[in-house]
Amino acid sequence: MSFSYENGLSGIRINNHDLSEFSCKLLSTYTIGACQVETDMFQGKNRSSLLLLDQTFGAMEIVLPLEFWGESRQDTMEKWSRFCKAVSGKAELDLGDGFLHACVLKDLGTPAFITDGWLAADVTFSGMRQKPQVTISTQTDFGSSVYCESTFPRTDCVVRLPKALLGGADQVSVELGDQIWTLSTTFSGTKDLVLDGVSKIFRLGNRNVTAQMEWEDFPYLVPGSNHVAVFINTVGITRGVEIKYRPTFL
Repeated sequence: MSFSYENGLSGIRINNHDLSEFSCKLLSTYTIGACQVETDMFQGKNRSSLLLLDQTFGAMEIVLPLEFWGESRQDTMEKWSRFCKAVSGKAELDLGDGFLHACVLKDLGTPAFITDGWLAADVTFSGMRQKPQVTISTQTDFGSSVYCESTFPRTDCVVRLPKALLGGADQVSVELGDQIWTLSTTFSGTKDLVLDGVSKIFRLGNRNVTAQMEWEDFPYLVPGSNHVAVFINTVGITRGVEIKYRPTFL
């Protein structure tokens, strides 16, 4: 299932640049597909019950039918080429629907000249429907919880322990949901500890400590309430811990 939006919606931007900056506009409606779903289930021969074994959700497909205008065939192709460079790799799409779409370029289509100064192409992205980043600072000691407004099953997040909490510590453990991360080292009290589930790295200041930590997965939040606790030299403390994430929706 996909949803189409009429051409002419205002505020369509790519990487915070309006389409008009590329001498470009929508040729027709754009489409946003539903998230990809992979389901593994067991029924049994002639049985009336379905047993769900596993279900995973992937990115959605976004197709932008675009047209580019120029003074000549060469000028139009140069504008198309600059657009291709701007969206290569990762891109953030603001399609005027109230969300930001974190995307990766999937296909540039086949650009076709309608006239020498008019080029059309369908550009396809794989993306996630998100809102702007949310920053939460826990306020209570000895255990707390943070609320995640996402509907996506697991939303990657960044957990930061400020240096003020770490001075004099020999061991720090972080609990988030059912996951635990532990780092045993000498903390000088001058560096933040960052567990980055978005970039998939753990850092103490500028030092990569991923290999030194005891862990099983990178930090993420589930929809709704998430337990969070920090233990410094086995003493529980949570006040001032910072968690950042981008609400992500199916």
